[in-house]
Amino acid sequence: MRLTFIGSFIQAKTGIERVNLELIKRLMKDSEIEKIDLVTSRSRAQISDELLEFGKINLHIFPDSFVKAPFSLRRFSLVVFRNPICLIANIRPWAILTYLLYQFLGKKTKIIQIVPDIIAWHYPELFPKITSFVFKIYGNFFAKFPTLYIVHSEFTKNDILKSWKVPSEKIKVINLGSFIEPMSPREDFSGRKILYVGTIEPRKGIDKLLDAFEIVMKEIPDAELILCGKIGWKVEKLAERISKMVEQFPNVKYLGYVDDEKLIKLYREVDVCVYPSIYEGFGLPPLEAMACGCPVIVSNSSSLPEVVGDAGILVNPYNVDEIAKAIIRVLRDDELKKKMSLLGIERAKKFKLDKQLDEMVKIIKST
Repeated sequence: MRLTFIGSFIQAKTGIERVNLELIKRLMKDSEIEKIDLVTSRSRAQISDELLEFGKINLHIFPDSFVKAPFSLRRFSLVVFRNPICLIANIRPWAILTYLLYQFLGKKTKIIQIVPDIIAWHYPELFPKITSFVFKIYGNFFAKFPTLYIVHSEFTKNDILKSWKVPSEKIKVINLGSFIEPMSPREDFSGRKILYVGTIEPRKGIDKLLDAFEIVMKEIPDAELILCGKIGWKVEKLAERISKMVEQFPNVKYLGYVDDEKLIKLYREVDVCVYPSIYEGFGLPPLEAMACGCPVIVSNSSSLPEVVGDAGILVNPYNVDEIAKAIIRVLRDDELKKKMSLLGIERAKKFKLDKQLDEMVKIIKST
């Protein structure tokens, strides 16, 4: 069996890139998969030599914008539609082109579309204009061409059903699994450290977290806030505010993007991980925090209640006072932290990465 895989591979991985990497590894190890034509853009082609040396991957790198590369169109169409299956692992300009050409060239190819979320459909103001515009175009193709959709939560499935009227039978829900194996429960809660992990961008609710932290400091002066994540888009004012708070308060730290080893260390050291995002297709950071035994406070919206269950504290992401009260409650109660640590680890054990990757490969092969 041969397939085309359109995906993104970068060193500073978000959840999407983590899934892409682990999925491509799993596909390569499958004895029924003969060759994979891997399609990616130039800035997102940071693929290790180890993967390429395996022998199953033909790597095809295209310019970052197909608008600027008309001479690549023929080569692109020949690669994408040469195989019986085309797996689109995330939404990028070259994936859009797949749909534009499909109605003319791709009738013999089945498309499997992985849909992490459709945030830009609902909140175009939170994204660059070109991203929002392209996503609107993209959404119009969704109900027409893919044979199958893979989503990571019931919330995203229902969102697509309502927003794009895709038939329910064409949508398969496969949860993500933690990339960190569940650890032992923590007992060493004696600090006042609050952690945020995720891209720095408007939809993540970081502005509300900063507001809440200012309230927390009045109640718990030695509280600390640690922000981790690479800079996203539309964050000029937010980035400026973070910089000012870092300068003004020695107990506020912005670490930027951190690698896995340092991230795990943080999860094992801080007292609570707060994730007040207004919209998530799944939400890996809270799951990985729970796997490390770190108590979590998350939004009561979108897919996050599915991920956290009763192991964390749910808050209204728009209510600053509610976020602050939840943080203060956890920071002041070491016994509550220990209970949440135990519950979080047990919750994380329900999301098994190997099982979910195997299920994805099985579905891909049977489409």
